[in-house]
Amino acid sequence: MRYLALVFGSKFALWLALITSGEFGFERDVIEKAALDRIPLPDFRKLAPGTLDEITQLFDGLHLSKKSWEDVDRWVADLYGLGPTDLQIISDTLAFNLPFAETKIAAEARPDPKTTADFCALLQGELEPWAKRFNTPVSVRMAIDRPTSPWLGLLLHTGTKPPHAGIEQDWEGLLAIADATAATEMMVEDRSGALLIGRLAQNRYWSDTQAHLLAQHIIWSRLDFLRGLNRR
Repeated sequence: MRYLALVFGSKFALWLALITSGEFGFERDVIEKAALDRIPLPDFRKLAPGTLDEITQLFDGLHLSKKSWEDVDRWVADLYGLGPTDLQIISDTLAFNLPFAETKIAAEARPDPKTTADFCALLQGELEPWAKRFNTPVSVRMAIDRPTSPWLGLLLHTGTKPPHAGIEQDWEGLLAIADATAATEMMVEDRSGALLIGRLAQNRYWSDTQAHLLAQHIIWSRLDFLRGLNRR
């Protein structure tokens, strides 16, 4: 009972139900028992004695408020062989994709300055090792933030020479293309070789997972930028 309570109460179980159920998240806001039946449970009878002790400690710790569900989530992730990045993806997916009204409101809300600052720091941290291979410094900062605009802008720059002063003109052109194509993200190279990126000003596009995905996209498709070959 304790084992099932920990697994079924974890983010992993909720995430798995969300992505595998044909009803939860689409037709209804409750999880059907069939979705829980599909969760692949490691055989309780084959768990090591140390793991059984951990189950008791976690369950009793929750009851006594000495443990949190975050501790349970980490334990369940380890049980299924998932790492910190996997757990972050699960957390971000649940934070912005559950079919509850409060989740939808949070997903569509405008990100606050801390959220965008964390996004920039994480994106720069992902890109720096690649740029370092080519002895190219890289910086990421917020470029455009108009309270009435549905868009937020990022400026990615390599080298020591600052971007040109006509960023506002480039930004207006980027928004025109984005609105015409109904895009959620647009990326253009400005006249100095910097990258100007527009993303919808909604929390779901500024999570840690989204920062990792954007870094992958830049690494795969904009390697010349990281090598500093676009600088003029």
